[in-house]
Amino acid sequence: MSSRDRQSGRKEKRQDPTSSPKKSQRRYSLRTEEYLAKANPNQENFDTPIPTCNTMNETESEEFQRLFPLTQDRTTGTSNSANTNMERMSTIVEQFSTLFDAATGSPSYTAKLTDALTPLFEHLSETIRTDIKEELKSVKEDVEKQNKEIDHLKRKVEILKQTSDEQARTNTLLTEAVQQQQMFLESVDFDKRRHNLIITGLSENIHLLNNNGEQVKTDEEKVAVVLSHIGKSDVDIAAISRLGKLPAAGNQQRIRPIKLTLKEAHQRKGILQVSKNLKTAPEPLRKIYIKSDTHPGIRREMKRLRDVERREKDKPENQGRNVWYDWKERQVKVDNQVIDSYRPTFF
Repeated sequence: MSSRDRQSGRKEKRQDPTSSPKKSQRRYSLRTEEYLAKANPNQENFDTPIPTCNTMNETESEEFQRLFPLTQDRTTGTSNSANTNMERMSTIVEQFSTLFDAATGSPSYTAKLTDALTPLFEHLSETIRTDIKEELKSVKEDVEKQNKEIDHLKRKVEILKQTSDEQARTNTLLTEAVQQQQMFLESVDFDKRRHNLIITGLSENIHLLNNNGEQVKTDEEKVAVVLSHIGKSDVDIAAISRLGKLPAAGNQQRIRPIKLTLKEAHQRKGILQVSKNLKTAPEPLRKIYIKSDTHPGIRREMKRLRDVERREKDKPENQGRNVWYDWKERQVKVDNQVIDSYRPTFF
């Protein structure tokens, strides 16, 4: 046979579509089995062993990852619901069916692919269901643990609330007890001081004139002149004394008050009622004041309330309003609304 005949025979053999009818099908079949073997390397749940391949080229790897996104989800730890995986697996089967039907024109590959993928799908679905159940169980345990902690915290809050209520009741009782004790101490102190009067502004260096025009120098004589001027010269005096230390030499500004003790307590009230007449008396009697003897703590608190009254009267918003100090109730009021009151003082 000549070389021309041999070349002609090769051309005819290449152009004959039936010269190798199974070669293309074997190539696609092998690649399909390689994909399946890659998806399930252990070949679990397959009736017929499928040949495996250890390597794939870059195009095959990309195609495999596109067709089997479920394996990627499993390796990255992503949990999908069973229904979603069923839909995705069905889509994979349809893609394979379309691919191999177009490549081979034979439905037998679709049936084979379906038989091969069904066990894999069932295995993946069961694994996912197990993972979901375990995760739900873990979540349930966490929720139960948190509920127990919340119940424990609620019990603690309830205990703290009860303790707080008990503490509030105790504080109320203590406050009432302190107020009662304060009132008792004030009554004892008042009973002790109810015979006393305090005279301020009567200097030790001043010289007064009595009714006879004679100059008096002692404290007893000076007190007698003051009482005579307000019409109370007939009171019975038990004692007269200066309060505080002697001022330093040359200090004429500091005047020590005088404590006047009466034999009869009822005479004190009469003296206090007419002591305001000293305001109209001639000098130096005009600068002399007579007041009741009270505890220093009580005097400080009453002075504080008088200062509050003065400040409230000076406020622009209180102009035209009735601001006054109720000394009986020991309260400062603005239009009968109490804005400050007496605070107990410990003796």
